[in-house]
Amino acid sequence: MIARQYRKTAALHQPVHVYSMFGCGDVLVTYYRKDLFADPENQKAFKEKFGRDLAPPKSYAEFCDIACSPTEKYQPEIYGATTYAELVARCEEWGRELGLDVEVRQTNHEGELLDWLNTAADEQTPIVLNAGAWTHYSLALYDACTQLTATLVEVHLSDPAQRPEEFRHHSVVTPHAATVIAGKGVDGYREALVLIGSSA
Repeated sequence: MIARQYRKTAALHQPVHVYSMFGCGDVLVTYYRKDLFADPENQKAFKEKFGRDLAPPKSYAEFCDIACSPTEKYQPEIYGATTYAELVARCEEWGRELGLDVEVRQTNHEGELLDWLNTAADEQTPIVLNAGAWTHYSLALYDACTQLTATLVEVHLSDPAQRPEEFRHHSVVTPHAATVIAGKGVDGYREALVLIGSSA
């Protein structure tokens, strides 16, 4: 999930980008589960959005539709029960409350995320970033964050430092972040937006 927001001022529109994602999308979509496609609620939500039945992808286009539309609640015991659509609505509402227009976006492709970060660097745009699994190993992400000059806030739904997997205890984003908000669930995005809004 990636959010793009614009902070409106009387004189100009200053863009502020918020980027996040649920885990590593490439893995989550490629390793799809039978119960995901058999769940009636997932089937209904997918058909309403795309006009066809939810089924294992037969083409790259279908793969992308599923990748960009996570209909299930992934590991709710860790990440909470908020769906992607609910998260989008909350971020947009929080943005309105803070005088910000929020546009939410998601990608499952690391290169696309890097392109967005490069653009943000060129435009000196503040960033709120949850890079999911890429947080822990992507040297390309490290380099992209290095060039950011505006405020960068790192967000995680869970607290990686408290997770049992040792690889989660390292972040390539943290060295470049003004602060890290972790373990506060979806509300971490609200806190991040408040911070970005107050520092602009």
